Amino acid sequence: MDAYAVSIDEYIKDGKKITVLQTFPEIDYALLIREAKYEPFVAAYGWDEQNVTWSQGHYFSDILDATRWIQKKLDDKSGRISYDRVCELATNAMHTLKECDDEYAFEDFMHENDVEESEREFFGLTESEDNEDDKD
Repeated sequence: MDAYAVSIDEYIKDGKKITVLQTFPEIDYALLIREAKYEPFVAAYGWDEQNVTWSQGHYFSDILDATRWIQKKLDDKSGRISYDRVCELATNAMHTLKECDDEYAFEDFMHENDVEESEREFFGLTESEDNEDDKD
């Protein structure tokens, strides 16, 4: 197994410890742990290391939820489709298409689930020019 060092910065602000687990400069977020009874994990937007502050935060009681939230932001920024979104679409497609024998079920599914063009391409759900020619 590979081992690697993780740099963790710790600060004391107003008598409470704040730990920076990782910064994500490409989306201007940092993943923090703050000394708090509830929701200690923070996806902190606009992290200011000098003043140990952030302009906006999303607070979580579970570190996995916090990292998933940041991963979604990274996916959105990069244009990648998240694993959760892939699973959501696949599950919805199975239920929708299983229950419906309507010839428009596919387009209804695409519309009801707000499937974006990039997602259509990812799943190979765009019509090719060859298929369009076959319709004539």
